[in-house]
Amino acid sequence: MPKLSKVSSKYGAPMGRPEQPTKYSGFQAIPDMAHKFNLQIVRLDAGGYDSGGAYWGLRHRGESLYWAINENETIERFFDAKGREDAKRILREEFPNCKFYR
Repeated sequence: MPKLSKVSSKYGAPMGRPEQPTKYSGFQAIPDMAHKFNLQIVRLDAGGYDSGGAYWGLRHRGESLYWAINENETIERFFDAKGREDAKRILREEFPNCKFYR
């Protein structure tokens, strides 16, 4: 599983992280392809920062921040979900044929 990169700088922490691909990157994610995703919870410290220094704020009760990244690291998504099955459902809304690593 990939690790979150360090993002803090002399100007402070960014708010969240950009998703890949963005609509400006020139790469189009094909929703109908059978992408295979790693899916994990992003651990946040008491102040709402991830291990790489990005600020996410505090989560609502019962929700966790999830990170989904495909097998060749060209598609990346961050979103709140109530559990792993909910996270899979959310990702399948965009990528209906996706599969997941355990």
